[in-house]
Amino acid sequence: MIQNSIKCLLRNIPLYLIELSSAFFVICFFVITSFSAIDAKNIVLSGNIMKVNNNANLIISSGNSRVVNNTNIITSDEMTYNTKDSILLAYGNVKMISKISNDELLECYGTSVKYNVNNKNISFRGYNAMIKYSAMKLFKSPLVLNAREINVDINHKVLTAYDSVEAITPFGKIYSDKAIFDKKASEVIFKKCGKRPLANVFYNGQKGTYKADEIIFYNSDNNKKIIMNGFVVGEVEMEHKQ
Repeated sequence: MIQNSIKCLLRNIPLYLIELSSAFFVICFFVITSFSAIDAKNIVLSGNIMKVNNNANLIISSGNSRVVNNTNIITSDEMTYNTKDSILLAYGNVKMISKISNDELLECYGTSVKYNVNNKNISFRGYNAMIKYSAMKLFKSPLVLNAREINVDINHKVLTAYDSVEAITPFGKIYSDKAIFDKKASEVIFKKCGKRPLANVFYNGQKGTYKADEIIFYNSDNNKKIIMNGFVVGEVEMEHKQ
């Protein structure tokens, strides 16, 4: 009866812009999403203030915004979801937690995010954009990538980082303009894109700085190594112990 009453009430509202408080949104959300077909995409959006613009096919969340899509949870200061294109835009203190499996966890941080719900592509932007990938069966320590733009293809389990890329590895740090992490191959490929990739690494008490056209980092526990290809140059610092 309550839900039917709300439906009738909404039909009689002449305004196309409906604003809801967070306390009332729990009841009204499913009534509104039945018209916008958000349920079909398994999207649940919440926040302190919710606005629905039926003309523009938009749902806007402000304050403690949160969206849940299957095993992906995104939080931010503000979100806008286009129900027609299935595109979610998030702004301010964006964080995503994605549970890939029982022992695999992906954490993403940025100042803004574009999430295509249909093809599961997510783009993080910001000076402090970061990806942290943990997989207990593959890595003893998580893989961390810092960059200004990071794209995540959840379906194909591929991460691509652009601009001022920094990778934190057990060997040291690797810097590049572009890095591609392929989860299936358990490898991160740093490619020349303007500047050549640079690695500040250490091994068996030796420190070295290397540049190459391509650097490949394998991070699985049974295949942990760095391969450099294409005009490799470097400096090695060795300590002689008497």
